[in-house]
Amino acid sequence: MRPERLPEEFKLAWDGEVWDKGSYMQIAYNTGNDTRRLSSEILKASIEAVNPRFNVSVVGMPWPVLLASRTAGKLPVYVGGWLEDYHDPHNWAHPFLHSQGAYGRIVRMPEEMAAEFDALIVEGAVLTTVEERRPVYEELQLKAQEEGVNTWMYQVLGRYHFQPWIKGFYYNPAYGQPPYTWIYALSKEAH
Repeated sequence: MRPERLPEEFKLAWDGEVWDKGSYMQIAYNTGNDTRRLSSEILKASIEAVNPRFNVSVVGMPWPVLLASRTAGKLPVYVGGWLEDYHDPHNWAHPFLHSQGAYGRIVRMPEEMAAEFDALIVEGAVLTTVEERRPVYEELQLKAQEEGVNTWMYQVLGRYHFQPWIKGFYYNPAYGQPPYTWIYALSKEAH
């Protein structure tokens, strides 16, 4: 959602009561993860800037406590992440948006909405060409954005710096944190 739409959306919540009375919420993240803490603090500042009656607390939790609280449905807002298992849009759509996905089942969408997302995800998974699949996954992205199913906060970018004479490294963002076994494939090139 675009930030300029936040006041409009908040004014719609509970017939305007949220906007008039204010609100309090917590954003949980796992302690030790500074990227999640910082992104939570940015979200906090953005929400509080919309209306002085809005109050957001950023709460750090040990990973096992966060997982148990999430599973028990005690966290209305928390920061999680995903590293793809294989390079395909399905590996992002299913975990976050399918009613049985790793995060989708925690979101607990209304049944009708979940059924719509599930059907689109299955449709995208069974199609075999990029041309057929693209519109389905684009529709999923737009629908997720419009319905506010998740708040996409950041994408980690890795950087690897080598001298220009080092050859043999191919950066693949799907690796997440690579095991560095590729280091044996590196070689030097004489100048």
